[in-house]
Amino acid sequence: MKFCLPLGDTNFIPLVNADKCKTFVDEDWEFESLFKHFSDEMEEGKILVSK
Repeated sequence: MKFCLPLGDTNFIPLVNADKCKTFVDEDWEFESLFKHFSDEMEEGKILVSK
């Protein structure tokens, strides 16, 4: 099986501790708030996000 993700500005690959990570951001999220959420969760060791 071959798997390919096309490259783009908004592609992220997260690795998540589902038991600890707060997954809901906001229903009216913007990129800056999503990036802050990723940063906060990564600082606490709950998620790892790669772009």
